[in-house]
Amino acid sequence: MDTPSGILRLLRLNASSYCARSFLAASFRRAAVWLLAASAAARAEENKLEVRLAPSFGQIRDDLLTPIAFEGPMLALQILYARSLGTGLLETSLRIGGGYLQDRYGVSEQGMVGQVEVRHELALAYLLGVGGPESALSLGPSTRLASDIYYAGSWDDSHLYWLADWCLGPVARYERDAWGLGRVRARVEFALVGLVSRPPAQRLNTIDRLTKLDSYFNRIGQSPRLTALNHLQELRIEIGLLRRRSTFAAGWEFGFESRFIHASFPADLLLLQLGAYVAKEWTW
Repeated sequence: MDTPSGILRLLRLNASSYCARSFLAASFRRAAVWLLAASAAARAEENKLEVRLAPSFGQIRDDLLTPIAFEGPMLALQILYARSLGTGLLETSLRIGGGYLQDRYGVSEQGMVGQVEVRHELALAYLLGVGGPESALSLGPSTRLASDIYYAGSWDDSHLYWLADWCLGPVARYERDAWGLGRVRARVEFALVGLVSRPPAQRLNTIDRLTKLDSYFNRIGQSPRLTALNHLQELRIEIGLLRRRSTFAAGWEFGFESRFIHASFPADLLLLQLGAYVAKEWTW
């Protein structure tokens, strides 16, 4: 027969095992609740259409053009469509803008750069959501296909300059209620590895058809090169406040955005943008 001390040890072991199972079950239940809340939030807003106006300060240096940095005010208009795919998110956008940039010597005929920006982007992110209706944190991998195209007529009126990349990297999103003022939304993403296309170092006896729409799509992305952090650094940050109305789930968003890109082949390219934005969005 078991001694009283043996029975006590057996009871303690059973109690410990029961506590461990209860703790694991509670943890799994909390995780399930978080995931269900994130999935419900995603299903509640399956589609989003956004029109954004974004004034900013920009700085560009492309050594393929000239080893001089240009900086000044910029203005862009962006149209974005996003759709939730379970815990994933599919986004496509078109951004068109311009800038009035000058070099370090100030305003001069050669120092001015009329910048035209065309960015068409397709992004797909699968996110693991943690949180609930009041606040939510989403983390996951993201793949993005994007092109940035520039024209600097005062230095080279015959060619387009671009950076086209298909990158993979992490993305983080955070949302929370802002004490009755609206909903705060933040987003951070950067690239780890990708295929990158830049213009060739030598383009003698060639002229880009700048007035033809296909010139902004056909050649962009030629001869891509596999690269990682050693040759491409890209970081994007957005922080905004969304104020939504009940009709058609329309709302206004005001916020700040920043973007940093550095590519080191076939020559150095540095792109920096810091600015604000105002956006009108509809969800359904």
